[in-house]
Amino acid sequence: MAEPRVLTAPPRRPGPLALLRILLDKVIEEPVRLGRIRDVGWPRGLRAVVGFGIAAYVAGALTVLFSSAIRRQEPLVVATSLDTGLPRSWAWMLIALVLVAVALFQTAALHAVWWLRWVAGLVSLTLIAAWGLRFTSASAAGVPSGLLENLLTALLLATLVTFVIVRGLSTFAWWEFPVVLVLLAAPVFLGLERNARASRPLGFDLAPELLLGTLTALGPIALPAAVAAGLAVAEIAVTATVTATRVAERYASGRFAYGLLGSLVVLRLAQAAWELAHWDFASQSWHVFLTWTLLAALLGALSLLVLRVDRGRQAVSIGELPERMARMSFPLATAIVAFGLLATLTQVVFFVAVALNPVGMAATPSSWFDLASSPTGATVFRGVLGVVLVLLGLRASRRGQPQTALLLCAVAVMLWARTVRQLSAGFLDIGFGADALNLIATVGLLGLTAWHLVRRSLTAQRALTLSAAFVLSALLASHDFISDPAGALLGVSGVGLVLFGVTWGLLTDNEFTSHESRWFPVPTRVLLALANVVLVVAILAYTSLARDPAATVDLDVFATLGDEVLGTGLMAAAFVGVLSAVRADRPVQ
Repeated sequence: MAEPRVLTAPPRRPGPLALLRILLDKVIEEPVRLGRIRDVGWPRGLRAVVGFGIAAYVAGALTVLFSSAIRRQEPLVVATSLDTGLPRSWAWMLIALVLVAVALFQTAALHAVWWLRWVAGLVSLTLIAAWGLRFTSASAAGVPSGLLENLLTALLLATLVTFVIVRGLSTFAWWEFPVVLVLLAAPVFLGLERNARASRPLGFDLAPELLLGTLTALGPIALPAAVAAGLAVAEIAVTATVTATRVAERYASGRFAYGLLGSLVVLRLAQAAWELAHWDFASQSWHVFLTWTLLAALLGALSLLVLRVDRGRQAVSIGELPERMARMSFPLATAIVAFGLLATLTQVVFFVAVALNPVGMAATPSSWFDLASSPTGATVFRGVLGVVLVLLGLRASRRGQPQTALLLCAVAVMLWARTVRQLSAGFLDIGFGADALNLIATVGLLGLTAWHLVRRSLTAQRALTLSAAFVLSALLASHDFISDPAGALLGVSGVGLVLFGVTWGLLTDNEFTSHESRWFPVPTRVLLALANVVLVVAILAYTSLARDPAATVDLDVFATLGDEVLGTGLMAAAFVGVLSAVRADRPVQ
């Protein structure tokens, strides 16, 4: 006699507030808890230095947020290379932020690997030379004017070099940071005093010009952090989608699953219709969709390849994708902008040389700047980088890491998309955020849903998993839901995405600071993380107060690059993972 079938009731559904609590815990609290800078075995005094750096970052972020009110209440001083003015008294605030950022960087490099010491030394040299060294000319008494200031600057520079060499043989001490800060600040204030004595009586102020030149020279250091900041929106979107899907799988009934899928299908169709109604077919017509169709097929082929190499040893865990991408974001961002960094470093060297003669700054040969702004070299470099990432993805797949493999392949396809755009001279202008790719994916999702309906294989589990795919597609279509409102609120476009992404990264992407190695001890890692964000917020504060995002380095361009390559790559990899779960009729992991 067959045993009677026992029907188990689904778990008791929590209320709306409890569900919201679960979502907030997984999307916000858990990433912050695991990824924040943690005081674990720190040497004496490091906590005070970290507190000082965080206070500097908060001050810079508040300056960005209240930049509109500051400009309305403060008199403006105009730099010769700016079209708008900068609030005079807040120039001191910006100079202080730059000094703190460089001092944190130099202190971090004291006990790090040799090449980082060289880079930090070059950064400190740039700052000291830009502010302390000036062209000397014979005065009426026959003594070169400015000679004493140059000698004092050279003495401070020699003192800093000696300090770096001597302290590099020892371990971290808390007083290293204030000593470095004083050695860097002295030539800056020496230059400000010289400016007040010689320039202001003639009716102009060189301080904004010097600050602009310094931020322009140091800007390349902030580029990887800006690119990585573009990942924040996609990271939150994928985490929220996976968490909501898991909650629905645990507590929802079959009827709810089908109703949810139907609602999302209608919503996504309406959203896609709105996109097509506002589509610029003059610049993005059939050839754009054809290009993205080929790129989507390439992404699918690479995904099948890495999953086949893995041989199904491990199911794709979609929930791990945001964390893994966050860990890889800074190295990937550095690789993406590597060509531009090398080209711009030549400008830094030239900037130090011509700082001895202010007249030479205006006569800078355009070829130096053409090297960094030329798209051809960077385009070819990123295309080759995509090939390298695919090879690394295959190796990761062979080692049983399908999540890493999918992410690397998705990022490679996004890089190739930019390569196609550049090499076609704008003919294949495939658009930000891969909008055409998203529309193609929506068509594929609708076809897959119809296929399972016709075959009567649309189980409740498949309905929930397909719902997750439709949610990802809808979120990708609204990738600017943070940057656009933030730009309107702050009164200047191009800073909302960067500020949000950098703040989110500071709170969630610093798990690496809890580990240690011989050439990268914990104090070095912690101070490097702080130096990065303080320099980024200093540039953002300057561009916000000056109302000119391109005045120094337009960080929004690089945050957009990160959103397009890393963010879209993350969502594409999550999309592939969801489709693999639909095929296997299994829950989202």
